Amino acid sequence: MKLNIVNNNDFLHILLGRTITKITPEKIIPQETEQLTFETADGFIVNFYHEQDCCESVSIESVDGDLTDLIGTPLLMSEEISNVEDMQNPQHNFGEWDDSHTWTFYKFATIKGYVTVRWLGESNGYYSESVDLEMSIDKELQNGEKGNNWIYADGIISYCSSVHNLNGITYHYGVENVVAEQNGVFAHGKNAREALQDLSFKLAKRNISKYKSLTLESVLTYEEAIMMYRVITGACSAGTNSFLNQTKPEIRNYTVNEIIKKTSGQYGNEILKDFFNPVQQLNIVLGRIK
Repeated sequence: MKLNIVNNNDFLHILLGRTITKITPEKIIPQETEQLTFETADGFIVNFYHEQDCCESVSIESVDGDLTDLIGTPLLMSEEISNVEDMQNPQHNFGEWDDSHTWTFYKFATIKGYVTVRWLGESNGYYSESVDLEMSIDKELQNGEKGNNWIYADGIISYCSSVHNLNGITYHYGVENVVAEQNGVFAHGKNAREALQDLSFKLAKRNISKYKSLTLESVLTYEEAIMMYRVITGACSAGTNSFLNQTKPEIRNYTVNEIIKKTSGQYGNEILKDFFNPVQQLNIVLGRIK
């Protein structure tokens, strides 16, 4: 089962305390290896790679430490640092470059040792040079399911370090993300205020009247498509941005039918399909559904 995330560091925190049982490939070839996969004892699979666009190059530049030290005992450190975000750190400054480049460091540790995996992305400046993370688990998770340091809600798995209740709302706090929960409805945000705002958006009666006249062949701009999806389905902004960041859809006009196909399996997709079901559309036009 594939898992969506809000950001890379959020999921890397979920790895803390988990035991890696397998790492592939066993041998890293500097400047050639473009994928690294961890498998944990409780079924998580984490794939580090780069979604190729055109003319960029992203690969592992070096590994400091022994990757086998990460196997068999719980992870005590799991974090991502990029020179784009950490330019002031001399340790992550590798001099002047003519072309665009991005260094991404993944730092891991167990009681057996420390390992830093250094990735280098290069391009002419027009393409992404970042490392992508793809996560999955070997079982089906239910909406609202919780683990020892995570919560799965609306198709997104989020790190959770503490839980607090306030005014009938449960807040699941992570490091870079908060999930608000009320009566089985969830919303994500960078902080409690954002999560509460999106939860209120989901629970409110949203005005879908402007979309009643649309058909499967109606064309919307990229921005209009996002807003339509959120209003009809109640998808929160953080979840929507997570989907866009992971799937990287082309910025162009889309028909309603294309939007339904592209969001297949995501939170709210069934609601969107039902809304544009011919029978449903007729009932809306006739005023039977508001």
